[in-house]
Amino acid sequence: MGGRYRIVASCFIASLLLFGGALAAGTARTADDRDAAPAAVWEPKGSDWPTIHHGNDRTGTTDSPMSMLLANLKWSVKTGNQVISSPAVATFTASGGGFNIAGAKVLVGSNDGRMYCIDGKTGNVMWRYQAPAAITSSPSVGDINGDGGAEVVFGCDDGRVYALAGANGALLWRHTTRDAIHCSPALADLDGDGVPEAVIGGPDGTVFAFEGDGSLLWSAAVYDGIAIDTPPAVADINGDGLPEVVVRGRLDDTFALRAIDGGLIWTHETDFSTHWYGSDTDGPVAADLDGDGKTEVLQTTGVNETTCLAGTYGYMEWKHEYQGTTLSSLSVGDADRDGVREIYFTTTDNNIVCANGTTGETRWVRNFPSPAFSSPALADLDGDGRLEVVFGGMDRIMHCLDAEDGTPRWAFPCPKGIKSSPAIADLDGDGRAEVVFGCLDSRVYALD
Repeated sequence: MGGRYRIVASCFIASLLLFGGALAAGTARTADDRDAAPAAVWEPKGSDWPTIHHGNDRTGTTDSPMSMLLANLKWSVKTGNQVISSPAVATFTASGGGFNIAGAKVLVGSNDGRMYCIDGKTGNVMWRYQAPAAITSSPSVGDINGDGGAEVVFGCDDGRVYALAGANGALLWRHTTRDAIHCSPALADLDGDGVPEAVIGGPDGTVFAFEGDGSLLWSAAVYDGIAIDTPPAVADINGDGLPEVVVRGRLDDTFALRAIDGGLIWTHETDFSTHWYGSDTDGPVAADLDGDGKTEVLQTTGVNETTCLAGTYGYMEWKHEYQGTTLSSLSVGDADRDGVREIYFTTTDNNIVCANGTTGETRWVRNFPSPAFSSPALADLDGDGRLEVVFGGMDRIMHCLDAEDGTPRWAFPCPKGIKSSPAIADLDGDGRAEVVFGCLDSRVYALD
């Protein structure tokens, strides 16, 4: 096999902790210490896109109803620099210009160091938060402090993790790490108290889990000085009824951690030491690919391979090689509704690839003039019960293809290339979703 793997069962965690650098878990609350869930925790609507790749499983797929046979510009917002960060969309009330406005909000960072909150219906900027350095991390939205309102969490190139109040952009807390944070957080209930926590990878190979007030729930040093740039996936991957956190770093090794305390469950190692990274690319994906009720973990390597790991123990179920190294994160959806999911990704040879999720075998490939760093998003855009795949390219186009066979559906031209991954969500409350993304021309675009 092109890679090697080792399986570390949870029963050996105690002995592993004796080896320096294998895992450094911080203090954690036990199950007996869990607080009762508050009366009303804010949650995103089903038509929202509250984190990069839509959900904490990172499949990049939404079931929201659509109606977009052609793409028309709804609005665009000018920022002070390039937008590499991928937008999140969440429905809550925000203040700006003397008004309190309910409805969907677009949250996105810019290389100008600002986090923008944009009204989804009008494109008006509700608030801006100015950070000291560029924001390439993509934000996630959730009620991490249980106050009934939305919070926005993201990393920054100044080496800090930030949490802002969604209502007005006020700083709630920030945590300093050793270097720039390109990773995007996952907001999920890690300890069973009914309130989401924030989990994010750091530049020194440490995974951090934060309570809503910014205090550390736990930390786990899975790498020694090797950055974790890609967003963690949070899902019940082993069927024990509890969430796990799956992370992947620049050396391509993948780690499964207990969500409650950061304890190591298993590690999958590869022989490769290079990995394309940047705008939240190449992160792990957790999904039931074959409909058997068991979750698999998908990952790519620094060469032209994708591997499928069993969620329970991390052993390899299949590996497949493709032409060109993967650039984007993998997205997963059942394009033809046959019960078997397909996977989608872009490569260094300017291709977008659709592969069978149970074997990895290629179903179709489409070539474009330039590479695409933007990760694909999947949705039924025309209401025919089948999926379309949407992604941006350095050819300055947001593309929409039929997910079943790769036939072009529509294309929206932009002045410059696109690295931001699109979000597909209902921006104006009309029951139909729009496509929103950032562009290297320093704008955020919404298509209707």
